[in-house]
Amino acid sequence: MQKKLSLFYAKVILFSLTILFLSCKKTSDDYYNNGLKRAEKNDHKGAIVEYDEAVRINPNDVRFYIKRAMSKHELKDYSGAIRDFSEALKLKNYTDLYYSRAMIRQKVSDYKGALDDLSKASESEKDNPNFFSIRGTCKLKLKDYNGALNDISKSIELKKNQPSLYYLRGMVKLLIHEKESACEDFHKAKELKHPEAADSVNKFCD
Repeated sequence: MQKKLSLFYAKVILFSLTILFLSCKKTSDDYYNNGLKRAEKNDHKGAIVEYDEAVRINPNDVRFYIKRAMSKHELKDYSGAIRDFSEALKLKNYTDLYYSRAMIRQKVSDYKGALDDLSKASESEKDNPNFFSIRGTCKLKLKDYNGALNDISKSIELKKNQPSLYYLRGMVKLLIHEKESACEDFHKAKELKHPEAADSVNKFCD
Protein backbone atom coordinates (compact mmCIF):
# COMPACT_ATOMS: atom_id res chain seq x y z
CA MET A 1 0.00 0.00 0.00
CA GLN A 2 2.77 2.44 0.99
CA LYS A 3 4.63 1.62 -2.23
CA LYS A 4 1.54 2.46 -4.28
CA LEU A 5 1.11 5.76 -2.43
CA SER A 6 4.75 6.64 -3.04
CA LEU A 7 4.33 5.95 -6.75
CA PHE A 8 1.15 8.02 -6.82
CA TYR A 9 2.83 10.98 -5.13
CA ALA A 10 5.80 10.71 -7.48
CA LYS A 11 3.46 10.94 -10.47
CA VAL A 12 1.66 13.92 -8.95
CA ILE A 13 4.97 15.72 -8.37
CA LEU A 14 6.15 14.93 -11.92
CA PHE A 15 2.89 16.20 -13.35
CA SER A 16 3.09 19.40 -11.29
CA LEU A 17 6.67 20.03 -12.38
CA THR A 18 5.68 19.50 -16.01
CA ILE A 19 2.85 22.03 -15.70
CA LEU A 20 5.20 24.48 -13.97
CA PHE A 21 7.80 24.08 -16.70
CA LEU A 22 5.26 24.62 -19.46
CA SER A 23 3.81 27.67 -17.75
CA CYS A 24 7.27 29.21 -17.41
CA LYS A 25 8.33 28.47 -20.98
CA LYS A 26 8.23 31.58 -23.18
CA THR A 27 6.24 31.57 -26.40
CA SER A 28 7.19 33.28 -29.65
CA ASP A 29 4.70 36.02 -28.82
CA ASP A 30 6.39 36.56 -25.45
CA TYR A 31 9.72 37.19 -27.18
CA TYR A 32 8.02 39.34 -29.81
CA ASN A 33 6.34 41.52 -27.20
CA ASN A 34 9.63 41.84 -25.30
CA GLY A 35 11.23 42.94 -28.55
CA LEU A 36 8.57 45.62 -29.05
CA LYS A 37 9.21 46.96 -25.55
CA ARG A 38 12.96 47.09 -26.13
CA ALA A 39 12.50 48.80 -29.49
CA GLU A 40 10.27 51.44 -27.88
CA LYS A 41 13.20 52.25 -25.60
CA ASN A 42 15.56 52.42 -28.62
CA ASP A 43 17.31 49.25 -27.47
CA HIS A 44 17.33 47.80 -30.97
CA LYS A 45 20.17 45.37 -30.32
CA GLY A 46 18.19 43.90 -27.44
CA ALA A 47 15.04 43.91 -29.55
CA ILE A 48 16.77 41.91 -32.29
CA VAL A 49 17.82 39.28 -29.73
CA GLU A 50 14.17 38.90 -28.72
CA TYR A 51 12.95 38.77 -32.34
CA ASP A 52 15.61 36.16 -33.13
CA GLU A 53 14.09 33.89 -30.48
CA ALA A 54 10.58 34.55 -31.77
CA VAL A 55 11.68 33.55 -35.28
CA ARG A 56 13.47 30.45 -33.94
CA ILE A 57 10.29 29.24 -32.26
CA ASN A 58 7.92 30.24 -35.05
CA PRO A 59 9.57 31.07 -38.39
CA ASN A 60 6.22 31.54 -40.12
CA ASP A 61 5.00 34.73 -38.45
CA VAL A 62 5.51 37.72 -40.74
CA ARG A 63 5.39 40.19 -37.82
CA PHE A 64 8.69 38.95 -36.43
CA TYR A 65 10.61 39.59 -39.65
CA ILE A 66 9.05 43.02 -40.18
CA LYS A 67 9.91 44.29 -36.71
CA ARG A 68 13.38 42.79 -36.84
CA ALA A 69 13.94 44.48 -40.19
CA MET A 70 12.88 47.80 -38.68
CA SER A 71 15.32 47.43 -35.79
CA LYS A 72 18.12 46.45 -38.16
CA HIS A 73 17.34 49.53 -40.23
CA GLU A 74 17.63 51.70 -37.12
CA LEU A 75 21.08 50.18 -36.54
CA LYS A 76 22.02 50.82 -40.19
CA ASP A 77 22.27 47.10 -40.87
CA TYR A 78 20.70 47.67 -44.27
CA SER A 79 21.59 44.31 -45.81
CA GLY A 80 20.09 42.55 -42.78
CA ALA A 81 16.94 44.65 -43.02
CA ILE A 82 16.58 43.85 -46.73
CA ARG A 83 16.92 40.13 -45.98
CA ASP A 84 14.21 40.30 -43.33
CA PHE A 85 11.81 42.22 -45.56
CA SER A 86 12.48 39.63 -48.26
CA GLU A 87 11.64 36.82 -45.82
CA ALA A 88 8.48 38.67 -44.80
CA LEU A 89 7.44 38.95 -48.45
CA LYS A 90 7.77 35.19 -48.85
CA LEU A 91 5.12 34.85 -46.14
CA LYS A 92 2.83 37.75 -47.04
CA ASN A 93 2.78 39.67 -50.30
CA TYR A 94 2.06 43.03 -48.67
CA THR A 95 2.63 46.00 -51.01
CA ASP A 96 3.84 48.22 -48.15
CA LEU A 97 6.71 45.78 -47.60
CA TYR A 98 7.91 46.43 -51.15
CA TYR A 99 7.88 50.15 -50.39
CA SER A 100 9.83 49.63 -47.16
CA ARG A 101 12.41 47.46 -48.91
CA ALA A 102 12.69 49.99 -51.75
CA MET A 103 13.61 52.78 -49.32
CA ILE A 104 16.46 50.68 -47.96
CA ARG A 105 17.60 49.54 -51.39
CA GLN A 106 17.89 53.19 -52.37
CA LYS A 107 20.15 53.79 -49.38
CA VAL A 108 22.54 51.07 -50.52
CA SER A 109 22.49 52.41 -54.11
CA ASP A 110 20.50 49.48 -55.50
CA TYR A 111 18.42 51.82 -57.65
CA LYS A 112 17.18 49.20 -60.10
CA GLY A 113 16.08 46.95 -57.23
CA ALA A 114 14.38 49.91 -55.56
CA LEU A 115 12.49 50.77 -58.76
CA ASP A 116 11.40 47.16 -59.13
CA ASP A 117 9.99 47.22 -55.59
CA LEU A 118 8.34 50.59 -56.12
CA SER A 119 6.59 49.32 -59.23
CA LYS A 120 4.92 46.67 -57.06
CA ALA A 121 3.89 49.25 -54.47
CA SER A 122 2.77 52.01 -56.84
CA GLU A 123 -0.99 51.50 -56.52
CA SER A 124 -1.05 51.64 -52.71
CA GLU A 125 1.36 54.60 -52.56
CA LYS A 126 -0.17 56.81 -55.24
CA ASP A 127 -0.93 59.59 -52.72
CA ASN A 128 2.40 59.37 -50.92
CA PRO A 129 4.77 62.23 -51.87
CA ASN A 130 7.77 60.34 -50.49
CA PHE A 131 7.05 57.49 -52.89
CA PHE A 132 7.45 59.82 -55.87
CA SER A 133 10.50 61.59 -54.48
CA ILE A 134 12.25 58.26 -53.87
CA ARG A 135 11.30 56.95 -57.29
CA GLY A 136 12.37 60.22 -58.88
CA THR A 137 15.72 60.08 -57.11
CA CYS A 138 16.30 56.50 -58.29
CA LYS A 139 15.47 57.48 -61.87
CA LEU A 140 17.83 60.45 -61.59
CA LYS A 141 20.65 58.16 -60.45
CA LEU A 142 19.93 55.92 -63.45
CA LYS A 143 19.95 58.97 -65.76
CA ASP A 144 16.27 58.76 -66.64
CA TYR A 145 15.99 62.53 -66.32
CA ASN A 146 12.52 62.97 -67.80
CA GLY A 147 11.14 60.22 -65.60
CA ALA A 148 12.83 61.80 -62.59
CA LEU A 149 11.35 65.21 -63.45
CA ASN A 150 7.84 63.79 -63.70
CA ASP A 151 8.09 61.99 -60.36
CA ILE A 152 9.63 64.91 -58.46
CA SER A 153 6.98 67.24 -59.88
CA LYS A 154 4.29 64.83 -58.69
CA SER A 155 5.87 64.80 -55.24
CA ILE A 156 5.79 68.61 -55.16
CA GLU A 157 2.15 68.54 -56.20
CA LEU A 158 1.38 66.31 -53.22
CA LYS A 159 3.69 68.05 -50.75
CA LYS A 160 4.08 71.72 -51.50
CA ASN A 161 6.67 73.95 -49.82
CA GLN A 162 9.26 71.20 -49.38
CA PRO A 163 12.59 72.97 -50.15
CA SER A 164 14.56 69.81 -50.95
CA LEU A 165 12.10 68.87 -53.69
CA TYR A 166 12.35 72.22 -55.46
CA TYR A 167 16.13 72.10 -55.21
CA LEU A 168 16.23 68.54 -56.58
CA ARG A 169 13.91 69.40 -59.44
CA GLY A 170 16.07 72.41 -60.26
CA MET A 171 19.12 70.16 -60.54
CA VAL A 172 17.25 67.78 -62.86
CA LYS A 173 16.11 70.68 -65.04
CA LEU A 174 19.71 71.83 -65.39
CA LEU A 175 20.63 68.36 -66.67
CA ILE A 176 18.00 68.59 -69.41
CA HIS A 177 19.03 72.18 -70.27
CA GLU A 178 15.96 73.94 -68.86
CA LYS A 179 17.98 76.62 -67.09
CA GLU A 180 15.28 79.27 -66.77
CA SER A 181 12.82 76.86 -65.18
CA ALA A 182 15.61 75.42 -63.01
CA CYS A 183 16.34 78.88 -61.65
CA GLU A 184 12.69 79.31 -60.72
CA ASP A 185 13.00 76.18 -58.61
CA PHE A 186 16.28 77.30 -57.06
CA HIS A 187 14.73 80.64 -56.11
CA LYS A 188 11.77 78.83 -54.57
CA ALA A 189 14.11 76.52 -52.66
CA LYS A 190 16.05 79.57 -51.44
CA GLU A 191 12.82 81.23 -50.32
CA LEU A 192 12.04 78.04 -48.34
CA LYS A 193 15.50 78.13 -46.70
CA HIS A 194 17.21 75.24 -48.48
CA PRO A 195 20.86 75.40 -47.29
CA GLU A 196 22.42 75.05 -50.77
CA ALA A 197 19.89 76.96 -52.83
CA ALA A 198 21.53 80.39 -52.48
CA ASP A 199 24.82 79.06 -53.87
CA SER A 200 22.99 77.49 -56.82
CA VAL A 201 21.17 80.73 -57.52
CA ASN A 202 24.50 82.61 -57.53
CA LYS A 203 26.20 80.00 -59.66
CA PHE A 204 23.55 79.29 -62.28
CA CYS A 205 21.10 82.16 -62.25
CA ASP A 206 22.52 85.55 -61.29
